[in-house]
Amino acid sequence: MKTLMMALAGLFFSSATLALDADQFEAYIIINKDTVRGHIITNDLESVHLLVNFETADGKITQYKPGEIKRFAINVLEQWRRYVVLDLGQATGAKDTGSTLVFAQVISDEGPVKAYKYRCYQNKSIYSTPGDLPSADQRGLISETCLIKGPEVLRLQRTSVFGNTKKKLREFFSDCPTVLASLNNVKNAVDELPGLVRQYNRCRLRS
Repeated sequence: MKTLMMALAGLFFSSATLALDADQFEAYIIINKDTVRGHIITNDLESVHLLVNFETADGKITQYKPGEIKRFAINVLEQWRRYVVLDLGQATGAKDTGSTLVFAQVISDEGPVKAYKYRCYQNKSIYSTPGDLPSADQRGLISETCLIKGPEVLRLQRTSVFGNTKKKLREFFSDCPTVLASLNNVKNAVDELPGLVRQYNRCRLRS
């Protein structure tokens, strides 16, 4: 009984600490097609891609991983950020626990090209310098943008070589001369992707 009380006290303390140390953002989540309103509690909005702490109106805090809920949205400075679940086909956590899912922020989901961004963990060998021989537990946090056009998927890391990124984007947007022309003046391809995606979708919808 004493052990149980200590465990419950620890749980209460950790929840209270979470609420005190972090910011609260107006939010809603979708559970079994029902919309539940409340707050997402976090001290780093970039951390919500792998785990969210959701507080209901009655003060109950529940942690959700990708797949446990399919969608949610956060109100940040009167702008709603929407998130959906993507399956990246490879482990996304700090440790390879088998989960390949991530909460991805929606950049654009209207039109032929869908765009999302997220942060997740990958094996260090994916982005380390040649000659490195990382062990299985060497995983690093990366920021990535994902473009989806039908069966075609393009994933771009913020650390990608600029020339290679522009080359991949030219191939991906090859059927829209307007976007290809815009790419000539792009200084940071990843940062300017939202505008390029909107431009491409307008181009394709007019054709």
